[in-house]
Amino acid sequence: MIEANAPLERWLNKLIENGSLPESSIPKSAITGVNNLIDLEYIQKMPVKNGIKFVLIDEDSLVNWMARIIKNIDSNQTHNRAYAASKFRTAKKSTKNYPKVEIRFLKNNTNVPSQFKELQDRIGSVNYYLTKEESWLTGKLVLVENIESFLNCDDYFPNCDIAVYYSGNISDSLINCLNDSKCTIVFFPDYDPVGMNNYCKIKDRLGDRVELFVPQNISELFESSSYRIIDKNKNREILASLNRRSLPDEVIPIIQLIQKHHGGAEQELVRKPD
Repeated sequence: MIEANAPLERWLNKLIENGSLPESSIPKSAITGVNNLIDLEYIQKMPVKNGIKFVLIDEDSLVNWMARIIKNIDSNQTHNRAYAASKFRTAKKSTKNYPKVEIRFLKNNTNVPSQFKELQDRIGSVNYYLTKEESWLTGKLVLVENIESFLNCDDYFPNCDIAVYYSGNISDSLINCLNDSKCTIVFFPDYDPVGMNNYCKIKDRLGDRVELFVPQNISELFESSSYRIIDKNKNREILASLNRRSLPDEVIPIIQLIQKHHGGAEQELVRKPD
């Protein structure tokens, strides 16, 4: 149970107003409460160039928590969103949208933040709310659609630094964060309409900074192990939409293979390099 106190309340109000605060701003009596709110995933502790900062990642949940826990709020705080939540049980929607992703720092990366290294050594990867201000988000990043391939990225992409796992449709918030980073990106999807649509979506935003990974034996994969997807309405609609737009040159042969075989090829079928 988190015990609310006046220093914690004041610090949280400042966090709501500013979106992030440096570690040095936390009063000693608020440290336990802040750490508990990190465990609840309302706040995220993030390494930056000059130390540590704390970022608000779930404003709605935080202000609702404040409404439940904090009973005595001064009347002069009537414009504060936390006060409004406690008084009226409502809060302004957060304008921040941080995508939660799974990250692996690959063997090629010699610049892994210590807090991430400890977690990855223990459990194999790191669940993280990605923001636009990640100082470590540099080098070559591979975006991977399937978990098995993600966990084996060191074998597939020995020259990459970071692997990020996404599933299904890639989110605009993730693309926004990557657009603001200094990374170049390798895109490793399933070779089906959803995968190609995701690639076109990120390619439209990031341009030459993103490249599509296409295995040399892609035709063979479709010949030997393609799965039927054209029968599904969603895939038919996406494929029709792709055919109506101007496509990157590297996508056209994949679309032709999808149409020829009435199916797609999953990335798990791609052989690891010898």
